[in-house]
Amino acid sequence: MNPEFSRVKKDLTGLTFGRLTVKKFDRYEGTSSYWLCQCVCGNRKSIRGRSLTTTSKKPTRSCGCLQIENTSKAAK
Repeated sequence: MNPEFSRVKKDLTGLTFGRLTVKKFDRYEGTSSYWLCQCVCGNRKSIRGRSLTTTSKKPTRSCGCLQIENTSKAAK
């Protein structure tokens, strides 16, 4: 287990946020925890925990594939 994991306040492993499922803790950068997430499209991406759990701003809900889909739908 990553020794930095002991600093994590809330374990997000196994939780789903939009299209992203948190697979494991990735790392710390400063005071931010990053989590390795798997998107339903198959991509894996390391995402800041606060970006997944925020309710005050637009939270991260995909690896970027959702924005691409929405843009292509709007162009039609």
